[in-house]
Amino acid sequence: MQLSNPHASNPDDSSRKPSEMGGETSPRTLERVRCVACTHVRLVDACRYCNGRIPRVGPTLPPLDLLRGFRYYWRGVFAVINDKDFLGRILPSILLSALVFAGLLYAAITWVHPGVVAGYAALQSRYPIALWEDATPAITTIVAMFLLAPVIVTVFLFPVLDPLARIAERVRLGHRAEEHPRGPVADFWDSMDTAARILGMQVVASLVLLPFSSTTFGAPIALLIAAFFAGFAWLDYPASRYELDFGEKLRLALRHWALLIGFGLGFLSGMLIPFFNPCLVAPAGAAGSAELWLRLDKRGTRRAAAGASSDG
Repeated sequence: MQLSNPHASNPDDSSRKPSEMGGETSPRTLERVRCVACTHVRLVDACRYCNGRIPRVGPTLPPLDLLRGFRYYWRGVFAVINDKDFLGRILPSILLSALVFAGLLYAAITWVHPGVVAGYAALQSRYPIALWEDATPAITTIVAMFLLAPVIVTVFLFPVLDPLARIAERVRLGHRAEEHPRGPVADFWDSMDTAARILGMQVVASLVLLPFSSTTFGAPIALLIAAFFAGFAWLDYPASRYELDFGEKLRLALRHWALLIGFGLGFLSGMLIPFFNPCLVAPAGAAGSAELWLRLDKRGTRRAAAGASSDG
């Protein structure tokens, strides 16, 4: 069995095999290759995602990646609404999503917003400058919830959302993903570890962002950073399933920062839509995470290393 180079991500590279170049079907296209997109070893022509051509992965121009990421999230929305493969799985996730978002709304009204108001009052008493007078606590509360909600949602809804992410990957590829020995329980604890690390990073970012989130320049910056963390939180679902450690996940996130911001903006915009928010915003994020994973350049991760060792 001959495998392709897992580090090649350019379909126009003249050094690549005809089986990797796409185009007309030939006997060479029946080779089994480790796909640079999904990392599975499959027949190229047997994969719905490849469709006879190894796809391009990795970052491109940031504005284009941002738009792609936004589109991937909303593809997840249409998938969970229209695809029959999600029937029987979507109802528990909708019910638990509604419960979690109701808890987030209660926490925002009862604890977060009063705390923000008190914080601005304390700052104004110690530093009587115009910045605090112009600040709007309501905007700061929204930014705070944007920062915290994605991690909270991915943690509390993991048992019902991870199966949706697996289904979405199978539907997109046209075949069942390779099984990994450690199982969903170990994936859950790995995801919890990543969520705790992301939460720590968000707390540090919040100390800088929240006081300035109501200013002209502070609000857009805070929104983009919140969107990046939201995309990072959803990326953790497939990344944990493929046994990547936190360092590998962080490198992937930073390498594809524009793609993650776009995906996160899609999720955050969904949070602002009445009725859609408590019901489908989280299931759509789980379904869209499969498409996000397939777009990443995974060089430098153990998945690519596994392909390299197989080539030997």
